[in-house]
Amino acid sequence: MAQFFAAVDCGTSVIKSAIFREDGRLKSVVDKPCPPEIKSRHRIEQCPQLLVDKIFSALKEAVKKAKVKPASIGSLSVSTQRATIIPVGKDKKPLGNFISWQDLRGGKVLGGFREKFPDKKYYKITGIPSNPIFSLAKILWIKKKASQIYKKTDKFLLLHSYLLKELGCKNYLEDYSNASLTGLLDIKKLSWSEKILKAAGLDKKKLAELTSSGKVVGFLSKKAAKKTSLKEGMPLVSGGGDQQCAALGAGAVKPGILEITLGTAGVPLLYSPQPVFDPKMRVMCCAHLMEGRWGIEGFQGCSGSSIQWLDGITGGRGFDKAALTKAKESGPGARGVLFYPYLTGATCPNWDPEAKGMFFGLTLDSTRPDLLRAVMEGISFETKEILKLYSWLGVKVKEIRLSGGGSRNDLWSQIQADIYQKKIFTLLNHQAALAGAAALAAFGAGLGKSLEKTALRFSKVDKIFYPDKKKKTAYNKIYKKYKNIHKSLSKGNIFRK
Repeated sequence: MAQFFAAVDCGTSVIKSAIFREDGRLKSVVDKPCPPEIKSRHRIEQCPQLLVDKIFSALKEAVKKAKVKPASIGSLSVSTQRATIIPVGKDKKPLGNFISWQDLRGGKVLGGFREKFPDKKYYKITGIPSNPIFSLAKILWIKKKASQIYKKTDKFLLLHSYLLKELGCKNYLEDYSNASLTGLLDIKKLSWSEKILKAAGLDKKKLAELTSSGKVVGFLSKKAAKKTSLKEGMPLVSGGGDQQCAALGAGAVKPGILEITLGTAGVPLLYSPQPVFDPKMRVMCCAHLMEGRWGIEGFQGCSGSSIQWLDGITGGRGFDKAALTKAKESGPGARGVLFYPYLTGATCPNWDPEAKGMFFGLTLDSTRPDLLRAVMEGISFETKEILKLYSWLGVKVKEIRLSGGGSRNDLWSQIQADIYQKKIFTLLNHQAALAGAAALAAFGAGLGKSLEKTALRFSKVDKIFYPDKKKKTAYNKIYKKYKNIHKSLSKGNIFRK
């Protein structure tokens, strides 16, 4: 049995590579910034060669930093951003850039599809609402607006299948968790939906072959081994979507355990032994990494990216301990400032791609720390609404675990404990998506009798934040005001004027 396992997490703006011990402890990690190119408000892309180069170099540095022999690393698995898609030709070469999940250019084209295929029927099949952030809209845009590329396309690939091929897999393989957010997967049957493909006029041959996560699907090529310093022939294990990997790495493998990712996006994901559908189509039902299990997911398009945006427009000097201390002193309600985190449109639970981000309640007395606290509270208010939806659907939340870069922010963790009035747990491996990918790599290499037991090795708890009952009344009042303002904006059709 090998002593170590390699993992990659290809997020929206940062590439992370790591080496883990078989007991779940992190041996080394390397981050490589790789932000998408924002061509316009609706057009966001990423260069495929740049992504691959960053991933390979990050792996090489992680191996060097870990000071372990390549032969002692037993396998590699990947966690990847979902819905981001790229067309490739028969020569296996890209026919353009990756179109990011944040890209909304396909909105109008998707509108035509929705006229033919009702939203409720679509949701019952896919478990997700019909929305331009998902892959279907991007493919339809290429088909209508870039028809020559569509004709040349051999496969439309997600980052997961593209990267596995670059690492050495012979075939294009897509796991169920990533396929969940294409908008083309039958979530109950776990197969490409013939009904949706027919309605969209898409050829199933242009899609990758589906597979489960945690399986050996290929071996590291000589070319990739040279660029990563890993051993040629090392097993490649099918990975998963970044949010499902984060849930696995956080130990959300039993009913009642909710994992909230605080990365570029914010995602509360809850394990479920069966599919759960929302009659009003607000929460998503996706494939879990554990075969025959599902994840109930409330996707928020902007989380950490909202904080990055705020930093960028207020000097770009970051938020140090002093800034966080002042944000803490600002108190519940951020001295009257509210923030609506709709910088890429509103997602769960208020699905509206035309919604815009907003600060409300600004005065001459408002400070940068007030704005920072307002951003953290606004994101948390959106999550609170998702938690209320889970309760309404009859899904109980017994325990909340935070992951992602935002989980290192103790103030934000405490704010969430106070707003949700629940205990909040953070993790030793705060980069839970990496830990989840490592758990898949380990399981695929034969470590553990079940993926659930293997995952528990990689999901150890660090801190616990207890809710302050004295702040319950204040936050309930602020939350009510937050919701009333949003309702007024929606009724007034403000976002479309």
